[in-house]
Amino acid sequence: MNLLRNTAIGLCVAGQLAAEPFTCADPMFEVDGGDVATQTRVCTAASDARKSLKQCGVSLDRNIEIEIVKAFDAQYNACLGLYHCGEDRIEILAPAELSAARDRDGPFELISDDAYWDSILAHELTHAAYDTIECPFSNCIVTSEYASYAMQVFSMPEDQRDLFGQTVTLRSKPSYDAITEVMLFLAPGHFAKIAWLHFQDREQPCGYMRMVMEGQIFFDREPL
Repeated sequence: MNLLRNTAIGLCVAGQLAAEPFTCADPMFEVDGGDVATQTRVCTAASDARKSLKQCGVSLDRNIEIEIVKAFDAQYNACLGLYHCGEDRIEILAPAELSAARDRDGPFELISDDAYWDSILAHELTHAAYDTIECPFSNCIVTSEYASYAMQVFSMPEDQRDLFGQTVTLRSKPSYDAITEVMLFLAPGHFAKIAWLHFQDREQPCGYMRMVMEGQIFFDREPL
């Protein structure tokens, strides 16, 4: 489950309220909440993200429900997007609410609101894809977040991807040992940049991601 604040048919009538969930043109996705314009945007962004992620070995093999919300429950009020483990369901803030709630510091600082919203959806879809991997530890949150942050950046348009991480300075070159649960929770922005640079530095990045998504590579460790 993603609990981190990250440091996305038919005819459309803007402003018209959608009466009930509907299935996107890409039948992998059903959208609930929001107006028709926002639902249409979710359908397009989700389909585009699915195709982009699949190019790098991140495949979805089941239907996913995406719920557009204006705010999260108190338990998750720091979230921008949330995948519910085992439920095939994502919640994501509506674009306007996400724009107001996003952290303006950190590695995503220079990313446009539109590209950032789309990337949050890609992040959560990666969590959904990783949810089927058998974890040999008490949890595999570090590996899941590594994949989700790397694919979040990978899914961005090239001009936005080039802006990612420019406002965060790392002390050393990212390494496997730097990708830890401590880094994830204490400095999620640094974790995001480390994950992206580590992924990007692989000889065959998408080949590496395929091994992650096949359960051949883990960054989690059992506590001593």
